[in-house]
Amino acid sequence: MRRVFVICMTMAGLLLAAPVAQAGGSTIVVTEDGGGGPPASDPDWAPPGSAVTMRGTFSNGSQPPPSEGPWFAYLDRDGRRDVLLAPVTVMRLDGSRYRARVTFTVPAVARGVYGVAVCDLGCHHGTGDLVGGGLTVASTASEARLVSTLHRVRLRLASLRHAAREGRADRRQLEEAIAARDAARASLDAARASNDRLTSQRDVALDGREAAEAEVRATDLEARNWRVAAYLLALITAVTWIVAAVRRHDTVRIRIPDTIEEIDPADDRADR
Repeated sequence: MRRVFVICMTMAGLLLAAPVAQAGGSTIVVTEDGGGGPPASDPDWAPPGSAVTMRGTFSNGSQPPPSEGPWFAYLDRDGRRDVLLAPVTVMRLDGSRYRARVTFTVPAVARGVYGVAVCDLGCHHGTGDLVGGGLTVASTASEARLVSTLHRVRLRLASLRHAAREGRADRRQLEEAIAARDAARASLDAARASNDRLTSQRDVALDGREAAEAEVRATDLEARNWRVAAYLLALITAVTWIVAAVRRHDTVRIRIPDTIEEIDPADDRADR
């Protein structure tokens, strides 16, 4: 259990920027997430599959210097840095100050708060005083806030439980932390249910739109076919009329007489 507590405290140090800065460590933060970066009031978050850029400045520290790179970003999952994200670009600014920058695609992991460690290949050593950063994986900003809140409450609860076992915390504080955890969890479940509902409604709307577009395309095709048929009928009618008129004009009419007068008119008999 002591190991679990140490891991939780380590994660808290990695994920909360202000305490890290006070402790002398430098961090990288999300500067771009495909939409210009998260608002200042939101945690550093992004949905799975999105492109994220993190950057930050750091100095020489107790870890190996930047010249001993190359350096890489790893996703830290409760102390297991087993997901390689991307190479980290380190640029010297002035003196002993450096800038680290990394762009990667958020892997398909469960919603939650993760650390982003900057270290060598295999993640055995870091560089300078750079301790990494934090990333909340969530579908929306509101969900990210709830996930971040639940994570902080869990860390607080783990700390109080450890203190309670050593007799350094009273039961009231522990019960309050448990109640806060349950409330945060309920809010997150409600947000997820609402998100699933909205996703389902969106899918239904998209299906309806596709069906309507298909019907409109079918109607347009049918109308176009009718127009083409009307044009062809008019063309055939016009051609038939023209051919008939030409034939009437070119035909030599031969009249066969029916009476003697028609054969031998009276004027011709008088002349004789």
